[in-house]
Amino acid sequence: MRKVAAVSLAVVAMVGSSAFAGIATFTPSPQPDVQQGTPTVTMELTVSAQQLQNFDGADLVLNSDVPFTFAYSGAFKTAANAFTLYADAPTNLVAGLPVGLGIRANDLYVSGAASTAGAFGSSIDVGTITLATAALPLGDYSIFISSDADGGTSSINRQGVTEFIEGTGSFTVVPEPASIGLMLIGAFGLLRRRIAG
Repeated sequence: MRKVAAVSLAVVAMVGSSAFAGIATFTPSPQPDVQQGTPTVTMELTVSAQQLQNFDGADLVLNSDVPFTFAYSGAFKTAANAFTLYADAPTNLVAGLPVGLGIRANDLYVSGAASTAGAFGSSIDVGTITLATAALPLGDYSIFISSDADGGTSSINRQGVTEFIEGTGSFTVVPEPASIGLMLIGAFGLLRRRIAG
């Protein structure tokens, strides 16, 4: 069952003549396998323009079935003269943009604007995501940004030109080595009984 955090990149269809597709990269992605019971998994979020030479505004909605926290990078805080971080709350609006979109159990609205044109360059480290993984059962999980899924909210812009943002990060929770050893011992014991019987 696919849940939510590694990076596979996707592109959204162009909307109008001023809309292109940018990329959200979650690093590292895919994550190395995460042993069950590991407290947290950390990923760095970078946003990159594909058509714009640089950009000065970003609106992003992070989505995951896994609870997570977010902290802006120093680079993003330096470039942005105004930024917003808003946890999911279905009744709240941030700059007219919906938060708590119900795409996944956990959404987070992240936004920044700069007074200097092109302040973010063509790519910027937005911040660090820390996913709470201690109680997760075995399986595949992900965290993603999808302008397609959030109705066009996730985007970067410069002087009226917009690039909608898409990107996914993922990881797999696997058994601890001790658990694997116990399962192998149990399987070996059953095999011996069958052979003996």
